[in-house]
Amino acid sequence: EFLYWYPVDLRNSGKDLIQNHLTFFIFHHVALFPREHWPRAVAVNGFMKVEGEEMHKSKGNFIPLRKAVEEHGADVTRAVVLLAAEGLDDPDWRAESLREVKANLSSLQRFILEAWRAEGKDEAEEVEAWLLSMLGGRAEKVAEALEVLKTRTALENALYEVWKDFRWYLRRTKPHPPTVRRAIKIWIRLLAPFIPHLCEELWEKIGGEGFVSLAPWPSREEAPQNLEAEELEEALKLLLEDTKHILKVTGIKPSKICYYTASPWKWEVYLEALKRGRAQVKQLIGEALSKPEARRLGKQIARMVEEASRLENSARERRLKIGMVDEASFLRKVKGFLEGELKAEVYVFREDEDGIYDPKGKASMAEPYRPAIYVE
Repeated sequence: EFLYWYPVDLRNSGKDLIQNHLTFFIFHHVALFPREHWPRAVAVNGFMKVEGEEMHKSKGNFIPLRKAVEEHGADVTRAVVLLAAEGLDDPDWRAESLREVKANLSSLQRFILEAWRAEGKDEAEEVEAWLLSMLGGRAEKVAEALEVLKTRTALENALYEVWKDFRWYLRRTKPHPPTVRRAIKIWIRLLAPFIPHLCEELWEKIGGEGFVSLAPWPSREEAPQNLEAEELEEALKLLLEDTKHILKVTGIKPSKICYYTASPWKWEVYLEALKRGRAQVKQLIGEALSKPEARRLGKQIARMVEEASRLENSARERRLKIGMVDEASFLRKVKGFLEGELKAEVYVFREDEDGIYDPKGKASMAEPYRPAIYVE
């Protein structure tokens, strides 16, 4: 009989028992039994709060799970609890969170079905590669978070971060239906572990095969990684943000906006700074300033090298893998988007081009991933 029950696979208790019951549970087993009969795992859980107070029958704020599901629906209930806390933090059941999640899931259903039916352009472009690459990365983050039970992180990525990616995509371009539908199929599968009932309904409406709960997890083959597309799209967001900030601060109503991209020698210095890292910053600055074209830009080049060397290792590795990027070509392709956003004519120049329009000498301020800006 003893061997039927031992070793214990899992003991689960509230986190308030760590310092007493669970600690002595381990002590007793170590003292009394050989290692092969020790517990395999101990799990602890937190406590549900209601509007910031601990849930308890004596306080009259006890909410049975069945009642929560009947009143709000299973998916809303699951999402509210999953988003409320992570790890040993206590989730807080709040009416405001319920309203927000319920509204978001209703909006999500409309958004996905409208995007699925949307018509648009015939040919895919770089931005479609960006969307799929981002989705593949989100799928990896969700899977990694779930493996270590970071359920809030997982759901935030699957729901809100992917939604943000879709919104940017639809702001950037007319939809390419085959890519959008491929992306939606991936998105629904990412959401299925968290809001399964809504996802099954959506899966059926888009003609998915079988149950989405049984569909394979999205793979990189479905959403290939494209680091260059990711970096260029992020640079575009920052460029647009910087330009709008300039317009807000100066109060200028622009008629013309010029962007200047960095020359090849700056890219060489930048990539070398990424490669060497912090240890050789001073040496690299000295080497860079030995170039005739760099001497007049001493402080700017020194700052550029220092900033590149201080990037996180993952960011440095990404950009080294990409290498030199033709930012001017990319910005010329998105010229129409920028003009629509900024309500002005947009011109793109390479810093070292002959005869460029640069009345205020802004071109020399261009850096890799940070084009210089001139507004008039």
